[in-house]
Amino acid sequence: MKRFGRRFRDAGLTLEWGGGADPVPVVADGRRLEQVIENLLVNALRYVPEGGTVRVTVETGETAGTVRLTVADDGPGIAPEALDHVFDRFYREDPARSTGGSGLGLAIVNEVARTHGGRAWAEGREPSGTAIHVALPAGRLSPWAS
Repeated sequence: MKRFGRRFRDAGLTLEWGGGADPVPVVADGRRLEQVIENLLVNALRYVPEGGTVRVTVETGETAGTVRLTVADDGPGIAPEALDHVFDRFYREDPARSTGGSGLGLAIVNEVARTHGGRAWAEGREPSGTAIHVALPAGRLSPWAS
């Protein structure tokens, strides 16, 4: 998604793309998957401080027949007790931090993953940062496919 390159540079962030050597197909609604990636990257722009790095990878998942998209950063991270709630509608870990947004971005990510027969989850990274994962069945027909 080249359109994010400039936004990340302007914010003083490094955006890296990576993944497995071979592409893994996912039959899905492309616009909805773009929305997933956009929501995850906008969150990174919102929460990762200047000088940080955000890495996007797409690779074969740990479970056979799955593909995993991961957006990982070296930002301040999410408190361990909040990791189970970040996909709840309107959830904001620290409502006092005014960073914009409605608290719906990750809820939408979760709903798109679920509707496609997959799942989304968040992990804390050491020594700091967050990784948001979206696992989808490889080659599965989407409910939106015609």
